[in-house]
Amino acid sequence: KRMIKLRNIIFSFSMLVVLLLASACSMKKGNPTKSYELLINDSKVVITYTYTEKEEKVLKEKVKSTFKYSSYSGLKETEIKKIVNEVVGKIQAIDGIKASVEFKDDGIIEDIELDFEKLDYKKSNEFNRLYFTGELKSNNVTLKEMETQLLQMGFKKIEEKK
Repeated sequence: KRMIKLRNIIFSFSMLVVLLLASACSMKKGNPTKSYELLINDSKVVITYTYTEKEEKVLKEKVKSTFKYSSYSGLKETEIKKIVNEVVGKIQAIDGIKASVEFKDDGIIEDIELDFEKLDYKKSNEFNRLYFTGELKSNNVTLKEMETQLLQMGFKKIEEKK
């Protein structure tokens, strides 16, 4: 039961990262970006959105998550790696999403990028329901919508350094 619960938590967290990345990955010159951060115990998630300046339409989302093995109480490092690899594999199977994971001595670094212009919305909606209350459709997500939901989830806006 604990493995299933942990798998669901890791999967949900990873999909959140995916959704966030989906709106921030388009790095065309001139397109602005905004970043948000969430700190939970020994875990950190940073989501960066790339969006159009005029309409504030989200083009890409980039999510970088850092977890300590100790945050998965009761599980062995090998069990954690197996679960994380399964989740990343499912995410990578969706068109428009790039995902990678790096296992360090003390934890995991997960990078997920979503390209909203290439995203398979049908497949991604099966996962995104966990994080985004609306139905994702091609090119309909605005920065304001994403920011509202992130702030409700406890994310803080990262102020740009001048």
